[in-house]
Amino acid sequence: TKSEEQDEDEVKENAKSEKQDEDEVKENAKSEKQNEDEVQKIAKFDEQDELKEKTGTNLEKKTAENNTQITAKETDSGSLISSDNKSGKVISLEDLKNKSDEKNVVENKLKTANLKIRSLAATNAQVTSMKNEAADTTVITGKNVNDLIKTSNVKYTNGSWTKGKPYSISFDLDVPNEVKRNDYFEVKMPKELKPTSADRDNGILLGENENNIYAKGTYNAEANSFIFKFTDNAEKYKDRKVNVSLMQIINFKTTLKSGNYNLELKVGNQIFENTKTIAFSSDASTSNVFQETEVKEKKEGYHPYNTTYTINAKNYSINNANIKLTPYVDNSKSPNAISQFNKNDTNITIYKVNDATTLNESGSAEYVDKTDVTSQYTPVYNTDGTISISLKNITSPYIIVVDSKTSKPFVAGTFIESKIDLSGSNLSSISNTNKIGKAAPSTSNSSGVIVSDTTPPTVEAIPDQEKEVKTPIETITINAKDDSDKPVKNDVYGLPDGVIFDSETNTISGTPTEVGDYKVTIITSDSTYNETETTFTITVT
Repeated sequence: TKSEEQDEDEVKENAKSEKQDEDEVKENAKSEKQNEDEVQKIAKFDEQDELKEKTGTNLEKKTAENNTQITAKETDSGSLISSDNKSGKVISLEDLKNKSDEKNVVENKLKTANLKIRSLAATNAQVTSMKNEAADTTVITGKNVNDLIKTSNVKYTNGSWTKGKPYSISFDLDVPNEVKRNDYFEVKMPKELKPTSADRDNGILLGENENNIYAKGTYNAEANSFIFKFTDNAEKYKDRKVNVSLMQIINFKTTLKSGNYNLELKVGNQIFENTKTIAFSSDASTSNVFQETEVKEKKEGYHPYNTTYTINAKNYSINNANIKLTPYVDNSKSPNAISQFNKNDTNITIYKVNDATTLNESGSAEYVDKTDVTSQYTPVYNTDGTISISLKNITSPYIIVVDSKTSKPFVAGTFIESKIDLSGSNLSSISNTNKIGKAAPSTSNSSGVIVSDTTPPTVEAIPDQEKEVKTPIETITINAKDDSDKPVKNDVYGLPDGVIFDSETNTISGTPTEVGDYKVTIITSDSTYNETETTFTITVT
């Protein structure tokens, strides 16, 4: 379901229209009494699909540019939605302009079910929220402008693409005249690829320099996409054509073998396809030992990562097969090697491969015919940081997946390393090593402006409050600081009616006028648009 929001003037106009319709709404409430059973079902969300059909499908045709529907599907398109709605279905209805009988009937149903619709405008970003006993849904972002984004001149790096190297996808982008701060669009990468680690962690800044950043892209791992959010500087770039370059690497978990692939890039609502040849320099399905490592997105300052080891792909009969895993490649661990096999941070899964012909060239365990036999083995964590696994006598391939995390932050000049040794009483030791480094962000591996500051501001936690309706809340001061000592900016969403945010003093105060639980979200950003999100709840009784 496509989401479109009204601007502030339209919201005010509709509020006025709503007031004028109040008497007519009350009159229709009498006839609504006859439909009490149906209304109760609506209130319990047992008939939300029916409500969606009546309000979201038919009325959308009449007021397509004024109605907003919020569904769980919007998370897939990049909308930043926070929701406690357990049903995950449509529970939102925008004010309607036309004074139709159908409108009045629907509004009475929502009123009878105690659904409250509130439209807010805060810091040039519109917030739509709706509350009842079972749900609280809030969009904490600006307008989705995917339909306004126009892209051209899409280019892929020429030639075949090989795993382990970064390649560029670039395109020209027309910045829409209508965009405002916090409006956003999505760039979805081909499923066979993913951005470099630096871009996934730091995001992508678009602009001429750090004082003129007009958009920042934040990576969404689940969707394999960047959500580009416009800044205040977007005003300077309206109706201008800009170039965006995204560095990509081959994802071995989704690209399983060498071949020609139809790579699909989606920018806004436009889709671009390009056929590329992807080649692997080695083949896990024909190797005695093979490994491939995936570094995941930064979490709490460190990087989770997992390594998939393929063992005995040639189906040898090995007596007393022993595996040794080492988190470094040299004879001793280098200070720059940040990989580790700490027992408390490491999880090991062992699979026996039932059909060797299903092994993937890339080394991915996806779609391999295998059985989890982890419970049959006891890995030994040695004092030198290595892991030993005795597989005993084997006649088939095995896959071992090791999930761990770095001992230090994964930054430029550091490496995630791994070595595997396979030996047996009738087999000489066979080894394989792997070493992954992280380059510093530069114009060669990311797009637009490069800044050294990638640290978000620090914000003091804000305690929850509980107040009676029409009683002033305790004044809240947002205490935030950036390591650059430059001023930070706060955007506040989800406040109760009657409570306001003062951007000059960075305080929240006022008197709530309606009962409810209000989850308030504060997004604090520094001069290079690193962000920190803070949440707390105001309970009004």
